[in-house]
Amino acid sequence: MLALYPSNKLEHLSFLLTTLIKHQPNGVFTPETILVESPGMQHWVSMQLAKEQGVAMNLDFPLPVRFMWNTARLVLGKDKVPKQSPYRREVLAWRIDALLLEAAGKETSLQSTAAFE
Repeated sequence: MLALYPSNKLEHLSFLLTTLIKHQPNGVFTPETILVESPGMQHWVSMQLAKEQGVAMNLDFPLPVRFMWNTARLVLGKDKVPKQSPYRREVLAWRIDALLLEAAGKETSLQSTAAFE
């Protein structure tokens, strides 16, 4: 279930989140999914939960893009949507490298490492 709680005070949202987790617990092995805006907010929320509950564990903090990608995989099927986006920074760097080397007429970095196998 997706629930949105708007507020301009993070402290109010933190209190609400703690209350919801206490009154509507997930199963022991099911992580609580909390959408956050940034890794800094993830850290702050986990520290607040730890302060209010004594411990903060079994929490999943996806960023909005990752959450939407995982939801698309769930809805459309894992065979239709790849595990990670072809436009992620880590993947895109190698794709751009291959295009630049191809344009320069050189073999790609991946092709040159194949000789070492």
